[in-house]
Amino acid sequence: MLKCTICDDNSQTVSDIHDMICRLFPDRFVYKFAFGTDDFEDNDCADCDVLIIDIDLDNSDGVDSGGIEIAGRIKENKPDVQVIFVSAFHEYAQDIFRADPVYYLQKPVSESKLKVAVDKALSVLEHDHNDKFTYVSGSDIVSIPMREILFFESDKRRMNAVTNGNKQSFYSRVKDVETELDDRFIRCHQSFIVNMDHVSSMRKDNLLLDDGSAVPVSQSRRKEVRIALTKHLGRKLV
Repeated sequence: MLKCTICDDNSQTVSDIHDMICRLFPDRFVYKFAFGTDDFEDNDCADCDVLIIDIDLDNSDGVDSGGIEIAGRIKENKPDVQVIFVSAFHEYAQDIFRADPVYYLQKPVSESKLKVAVDKALSVLEHDHNDKFTYVSGSDIVSIPMREILFFESDKRRMNAVTNGNKQSFYSRVKDVETELDDRFIRCHQSFIVNMDHVSSMRKDNLLLDDGSAVPVSQSRRKEVRIALTKHLGRKLV
């Protein structure tokens, strides 16, 4: 069974979300509950596959965006966790992409919207489990989970697949790699293909990624990349 953590400083909200998921997805999850940031840490709630968390939790500085801080920290250590944010306010919506959420729900959470959010989380988990980029290196066949790839970079006759803290090289061409990828990837430069799931912001000439690296955007592709990135990120908000 999958593990689901529900975190909100309102115990009734936690109970309501739990009851709805149990009705919608019987016997699919085992649950952990937290009623604030301290409770989250005390109950080892980071060990989960799906995290449903209120944005508006007090963090260590007393600012009501502790849910984003917690989710971001978890995603750094376990990037396949599917984060569903809930909030009564829209003011933090622009900050949630730091934690790469699969969905955002407005309070009060409706059962129909919650079903859509959890369905998408389950779909991503199932897709990511089998979704890998495979290449041949000498006599070896190597597979990399797509979600872990930050970008591809062309280096003369070789391609580099860059993940967080690692680079794997193989012989290929940009256009051949491009045909093997899904729509989370976009070619942003003659020599670069980027995974939009890892883009934290777009500047004039480059994309800033969630590991702090930057990928160039060519002038001829700037408009196309901006439109694709806006559409891609927009699918994560409701």
